[in-house]
Formats: sequence, structure tokens, C-alpha cells
Amino acid sequence: MRELSEMLEDAKANPPAPRYTVDDVVVAGRRLRARRRATWSGLAAAAAAAVVAVAGVITVPRLVGATPSAGPPEVTAAAPVTAGKTDPLRYPKSPWEYAFRGYRAGEFTVNDPYLVTADFQQATVRIGDDVDEIYTDDTKKTVARSEPARNLLLTVYRPGRYDPKQFAGGEPVSVGGKPGLFQADTQIEGDRSPIGGHRGLAWQYATNGWAVLNTLIPDEAGRAGKANLVAVAAGLSGSAAYPATVAMKLREVPPGYRLDAGGRGPDPWNGGNAEGYRSSIRLVKGAASAGRLISSMTDKDDGYVKDIRINLSTYEPKRLPPDGADPAAPYCNTGNAALCYRNLPGGKYTVEIIGSGDTSPEELTQILAAIQVADVDKPATWFPLATATP
Repeated sequence: MRELSEMLEDAKANPPAPRYTVDDVVVAGRRLRARRRATWSGLAAAAAAAVVAVAGVITVPRLVGATPSAGPPEVTAAAPVTAGKTDPLRYPKSPWEYAFRGYRAGEFTVNDPYLVTADFQQATVRIGDDVDEIYTDDTKKTVARSEPARNLLLTVYRPGRYDPKQFAGGEPVSVGGKPGLFQADTQIEGDRSPIGGHRGLAWQYATNGWAVLNTLIPDEAGRAGKANLVAVAAGLSGSAAYPATVAMKLREVPPGYRLDAGGRGPDPWNGGNAEGYRSSIRLVKGAASAGRLISSMTDKDDGYVKDIRINLSTYEPKRLPPDGADPAAPYCNTGNAALCYRNLPGGKYTVEIIGSGDTSPEELTQILAAIQVADVDKPATWFPLATATP
């Protein structure tokens, strides 16, 4: 293990380019802080106070009883768990295929997985009919849309890739006869909030194969208690492997970079900001480490990873090209040349690219210009992730 002082010296000597401007960081911080403070049923006053400014809209969790809209593509309806269903989950050999489908366990709905990497795949979990309301501005008078809430995150790791050290002090539990560990407060990667209540459960779905359930916002209402998490975990079963898909196809990839992750939503390195994101691809440079992961937010080596992250999201008015520029041409953030955008025809969606390694603004905009985009609103037209990069 390297000493912390050595890592700090290395970072000081060769710091990576900043990914966002100060304004971007402030917006993201407000969004994260508000979601951490959000509460569930029975705490309406606190939930109503948790507002989030994000690109001209405000996101507030709404409580049970609301009628949601269809929601983003990454949220799909799940069939109820079949009584007595015991199909074992067998992880696919291909790193770009999903291993399970969505299901229900009591009032918990586990959606179809939306993101896959070579080491894990993830699905969001909704409690009851909770929704997130997206407001047009901070007056909270006009609702732009409603989206199914993301209360928990299910991460299923490839056998041999997860180290459950974060659950070392957890309470032993049995999940369908298989060993597991429950913790009343598990600090998830990327969350620095002092508020507790991030309940978590890790269990072995197969020999040396681990899955983890984490609450994405503090469980102050107590609905994600031990018994409920165990019940959700017990409902996880395998399905025939099926391909992950993305809304973008890359025609160019810089030398040395390889596909690392992709799916129907934000990548897991996006700081937990899920609102508005529809599809993502992540490229990394360098060989993967043989070391085990302790979190889905932890990169697979001990140093700084050079990556390129491409996200397709709903259009944000603040992302305007420079005056006089071609509105359809890619352009870079004026305060951060490593963050570039391309607004798609129709004004509904934007593709952003974030470079954190050795790529120039010219290379990033060249990649953006060459990206082929499917019909975002028709997932059946999307591309298999396995063929989405050259």
C-alpha cells in the first residue's frame, strides 16, 4: 500500500485537468446535498424543503401516492417474483451482457439493470410508488415532469471481483441460505454527508460472487431495514444473458483507450447525479488491475485513471455554444477545455464528453462530431454495447 503522503505529493506534482467549472461543481453539490436530505413517507415537510437546482430545473422527491410519468429509459417495469423461483445467477462470460431481470419484493421494485462494466452491473430500486418531481424553477410551482424514484442501488459483482471490507463490522445474516452482512450505516463511495442512515447489505449470490444493496438517500423513515433488504436480496435470481445497449456509437477512440462501462443512464463515476441522463459510455487508458474492488465507485488501480466519459442527457439551456458559433457543432466549456458538448437536432438532448487524461479539446470535439446517435426515445433502436466502439 502506498502512503497517503506519497499519493498527495504525486497529485500535487502532476494534477489532472479539472473536469468541471466552479459553477458545475456548485450545481452538482446542491443536487447531492438535497438528495441526501430527502426523506420518505411520513416526512413530507422535510422532503418538500429539499430542493435541487440543476440546469434550470429543481428536483424534489415526492411521497407515496403520486402518479409518475413513464420515466427515463433506464427505468423499466419489473415483473413480480415468481413464487418458488430459484434460478441461480450465472454471471455471463461477456463483460457487456446483463445477468438478471427486474423483479418485485413486497413494496420494493428492482428495475432491469441499466449499467454494466467488466466487473459489475447495476440496477436501481424503487420503494412503493415514490417519484422525483422535476420543477421548472426554484419557485416549485410548475412541475416539468415526474420520474420514478431511485431509493436504492443494487450492484452485482462478477465472482472474484469484490472485497466486502466495507462490511467487515456488519451483522451476519442469511439470504436464502447464503451468507450475508448487514450494516445500519454504510458510507457509500462519493458520499461525504454527515447524515447517517445509509443502510447496506452485502451477500454471496454464488461462491465468491457478491451483490450489494445500498440506500442512495438516508433511510430516515426506516423502510429499508434489515428484514426488507434481506427480502429484496433473496428475490435476486438469474436470467438468460442479454446484451447491454447504449444510445451512442463511437466511430473514433484515441489510441490506448478501451471500453470500460456503458448503459442506459449515468455512469457510476458521475457523482450520483442521475437526473436527465439517458445513456453513457466510459473509456479508460491502461491495463485493468487484478486487485479486488471495495466499491462500484472505486477505480481498478492505485493511481489516477485516465478516462473519457461520454453521457447523453436532456438538453440544458445553460450549455449554449459561443456567440456566432454553429449551434450544431461540438464546442467546449469556456472554463474547462476538458468538458465539451454537442447539442442534438430538435433541442431535446445533448451529448457531453469529459476528458481527464491526455486528450486535447480538438480530440474531444472530433470524437463528439463522429458519434452516431440512435433514436433516444426508442430503446429498440439502440446499439449493443459490445459493438458501440471501434
